[in-house]
Amino acid sequence: MGVIFDYFSAPSDELAAAVVATGPGAHSVPAPPKRGFFGRRSAGVRPDAGVAYPTVDGKGIDPVVMIADLTALLTNRTYEDIESTADGTDLAVLDGGERVVWALNDVTASALVKVSSQDLSAIAGQWAESEEFGGQADTGSLVEFLDQLTGLARHAHERGHRLYCWICV
Repeated sequence: MGVIFDYFSAPSDELAAAVVATGPGAHSVPAPPKRGFFGRRSAGVRPDAGVAYPTVDGKGIDPVVMIADLTALLTNRTYEDIESTADGTDLAVLDGGERVVWALNDVTASALVKVSSQDLSAIAGQWAESEEFGGQADTGSLVEFLDQLTGLARHAHERGHRLYCWICV
């Protein structure tokens, strides 16, 4: 069993926290079957049951330690400095921590918005060498992830949204 890390943007902490049960990419949740006019069961979909937000597959990259490592690289600061000033936090927790919505800190979001596309390959190479990847990181996959994550950060910044991560065990 793996852990899902879906990074997404939302207009507010409250709206982001509301996706803890379904995830940020949920368009709808199946409605319970109900009896029709002649007693037949009909399955429906509640269109109001879920909201979809722009989402990036986290590919096993946790929003606490691994993203702090990334932020340190993006800002030319130490991991300890990033860790001590981080304002990331869990906004919603469900099922004893099996599903969590985590708010990324503003330092990370700002750094992602500012990084140039030309620098992503070099940053991914440095990031791949961090101990959290245990020498198993594919730099090409990290470049792809960073490209998508920076796009998400820019999209969020343009709209005045924040970045979050939905974690599902």
